[in-house]
Amino acid sequence: MDMLLQEDGGILVTFCPENAVSVAFHGATSSDVFTKYISSGNLIEKPEDPVKEGETFDGWYEDEACTVKFDFTKPVTGDISLFSNFLKNEPTSNQAQENTETETEKEPEVIAPAEQEIIYTATSDADAWTRGSMKSITITVKRNIDDADLCFASFRTVLMDGTPLVQDKDYSVKKGSTIVTIYSATLENLSDGTHTITVEFADGKSEFTLKVEQPAATVNTADDNTATPTPTPANTVNKSRAPKTGDVASQTRTVIVIILGVVGLAAVGTVLALNRKKDEENETSANEASDPDQK
Repeated sequence: MDMLLQEDGGILVTFCPENAVSVAFHGATSSDVFTKYISSGNLIEKPEDPVKEGETFDGWYEDEACTVKFDFTKPVTGDISLFSNFLKNEPTSNQAQENTETETEKEPEVIAPAEQEIIYTATSDADAWTRGSMKSITITVKRNIDDADLCFASFRTVLMDGTPLVQDKDYSVKKGSTIVTIYSATLENLSDGTHTITVEFADGKSEFTLKVEQPAATVNTADDNTATPTPTPANTVNKSRAPKTGDVASQTRTVIVIILGVVGLAAVGTVLALNRKKDEENETSANEASDPDQK
């Protein structure tokens, strides 16, 4: 027995046949559902097409997604549910004009601002490398957004002039933004001139230019016939004129001998002068004694 509530409030009662199976029809709305009962193995009668404003009825389907259309010529052997499908009608010229006018009157659509661009910036401890220096080059790359969390996590690889380098063989990388150290052995394989180092990330990259140079030429002063003498600072003692300890002692003895000689000569001169004066006095006294008239 099947009971159906009618629009006028009445109840329609139907009796189910033997070996009955149910067919539930889902109409234009979720509440528009009605069920029919038939004997198993019989055909179900197609009901009237449901109506939906602005759309055209497309048929009854076996699944709710309306992908398999039901065949009313196929016997029903079990309980099933059928779902109605509708297609939207193409608007008429008047309706299209009305829709256009309505859309024109709508408020302008607010466009969300675009996401901020991800930028990676590289700095290095040197922009030039000298061949034979045995020094590595360290490059630090920073991310303008979430540097601490995403910079190192987004790292992918390092390229030299477009050719990928091998991690742990040609370079090492560690966290702290992203720190890349290119080994000196890798740099020795580069030709002289400018090279481009590219650090790639999952959402961007950063490039750095490195110049490889030869070491400065060594000047051979032994073959230089016009060698420039090294100036002596004003306060520098000329070591070639500084006497040695033995020379000082010898010079001191010489000075003492000279002084003693001078003193000796002076003493001799003094003695001679005194003797001469005494002789003159004695001679005067003798003359006076022999000629008393001279007094």
